[in-house]
Amino acid sequence: LARCPDLDSLVEATLAALDELFGFRNSLLLLVDESGDRVYTIASHGYEREGVGSEVPVGDGVIGLAAERSAPVRVGNARQMAKYGRSIRRSFEDSGAIEPGREIALPGLPLANSRIAVPALALGQLVGVLTVETVPAASYGEADEAALSVVASLVANAIETIRAEERAVTATAASLSAPAAASAPASAGPATHVRFFAVDGSTFLD
Repeated sequence: LARCPDLDSLVEATLAALDELFGFRNSLLLLVDESGDRVYTIASHGYEREGVGSEVPVGDGVIGLAAERSAPVRVGNARQMAKYGRSIRRSFEDSGAIEPGREIALPGLPLANSRIAVPALALGQLVGVLTVETVPAASYGEADEAALSVVASLVANAIETIRAEERAVTATAASLSAPAAASAPASAGPATHVRFFAVDGSTFLD
């Protein structure tokens, strides 16, 4: 992980290593959005569908609870919990309290029973959530939770380091281009109309 120069290689190396070194065949890495109310999938491993961009509200399900509490959550009967969560959501949709879901589906094993979600923390702040799952019930123990927690901490600190480097590069580039930009005449080109749909993250130009 320390040799990864950017975010893409970092998340790819992390999830591949969880499979190769620990035997966690199915895993997700999610990051906190700017509002802090949701975590969104940045990478997945072991699933037919990547599900990048899928979101989980903080406090919702195993992943949301790990984000809300900033503490690991381990369950051995995930199918029953998921069934209960779906029934609750349908009742809210039927009552009109929330709109029917149009969000990107979260990757997952249809018959998964065991799941661990651990917070990825850097300097005490939540960066994201790392989660793994498998089909047999009660498959994970304290050692699995401890190993994932260490990996999640390494990933969180690496992500923050990469972000800090990107911000520094951007700031340097902006300071170098500022004088030229100030002296350049304003463009008289046509305006570009942008429309963003938060429900699925789509963006339309003109």
